[in-house]
Amino acid sequence: MLRNLISVILNLRFDFICPRALTTEDIKKVDRLVNEKIAEDLPVTGVIMPREEAEKLGAMALFGEKYGDDV
Repeated sequence: MLRNLISVILNLRFDFICPRALTTEDIKKVDRLVNEKIAEDLPVTGVIMPREEAEKLGAMALFGEKYGDDV
């Protein structure tokens, strides 16, 4: 179970699906969009809920990972 209050985030992974190989221009567009959203300084919240509820809201489990009843 993660117990860190996440006071410093050094790396962030942004996964998405694309039906084709990304071009250099595509990567630049994604990079620009992500950085624009970061610059908006939007509020970030965390919620612990039952795994089934999280899945209904669109959460995806990673293969090979073990999860408790609450995530």
